[in-house]
Amino acid sequence: MPRDVKDRHRRIADPTIMDSTQTNLATIEREVEARSTALKKELGLRDLVLIQVVFVVGTVWVGFAAKLGSSQMAFWLIAIACDLPESPGAARRRPVSMGQGRFR
Repeated sequence: MPRDVKDRHRRIADPTIMDSTQTNLATIEREVEARSTALKKELGLRDLVLIQVVFVVGTVWVGFAAKLGSSQMAFWLIAIACDLPESPGAARRRPVSMGQGRFR
């Protein structure tokens, strides 16, 4: 085994280096947590719901629509307005059709 590889293995196995590394990581982690408490949480419930809708609908078109800009906003709103009235009806019919026992 080459000498530099042996030295590297010896340094990795040295417990004093491991302890100092863990101490440094713990110190850095505490500093990051202290700075993070001052940051405002930007994502609220509304944002998370919208993200979930995007994940369900699909993420392929989101980048495309963002690239086109605000001129596509009317089309997106029309699509949402056409889809929302159908959703409660579909949810109401789903348990009825599954409970008929056709798949026994």
